[in-house]
Amino acid sequence: MGLSLSIAYGVCCVLFLILFSKIIGKLFNAFKTHAFALTYTSLFIKIIVVSTFTVLIKGQLEHKIIYGMLLLIGIMYSTVELILKFRGKN
Repeated sequence: MGLSLSIAYGVCCVLFLILFSKIIGKLFNAFKTHAFALTYTSLFIKIIVVSTFTVLIKGQLEHKIIYGMLLLIGIMYSTVELILKFRGKN
């Protein structure tokens, strides 16, 4: 049960990261001149939310490496997606 719970929490965080990036991508159309600030502000907000969530569930995680790996993949994917969108390649 511990492995499936760690994967479920990780997937929830990854979904939040991707959905938040999609919202920021939509904001980009209104604030095209502030793409650099939007990228790093969204990264800051994502890290704060995910860190708070992780602190709240840390007692329930048995497989912290799997949870951390999923978070890292989600953060990297969402940040690269935003950067490519802001550069006009996505």
